[in-house]
Amino acid sequence: MADKNGDGQIDVNEVNAAIADASRTAVQTAFNAADTDKNGAVSQAEFDKAIINPAHVLFGIMDANQDNQLSADELRSGMQIIQRELQALKAPRASNTLTSQFRQQMTSPAPAAGVTASPVQPAPAPATIPPQR
Repeated sequence: MADKNGDGQIDVNEVNAAIADASRTAVQTAFNAADTDKNGAVSQAEFDKAIINPAHVLFGIMDANQDNQLSADELRSGMQIIQRELQALKAPRASNTLTSQFRQQMTSPAPAAGVTASPVQPAPAPATIPPQR
């Protein structure tokens, strides 16, 4: 129940708390599923299996002709299907992805005539630590 104070509305703190609760539940569920011997720890083998099994399922879905190889066409088609399914979820895109930043640059209005855009400054060089003698 997200409406913790029972006022019939969900405020931003209640939304944040609900998201945090859902995240904790998802992590615990994933951990419990990976801990197949139920010893309270995930071994390297259990971790590998938890990662590899979903990858094998995805591979099987993308391998349209079931020849145990992904052609460039199968990979491209599979990625398009995955992209469509993710878009159908209507999840917001993170604004800090390279694609989002590029899209923002491309759709930003051009500077007015006579106004020059400030050049991008290069990142400072990392500090160097002199060798100890």
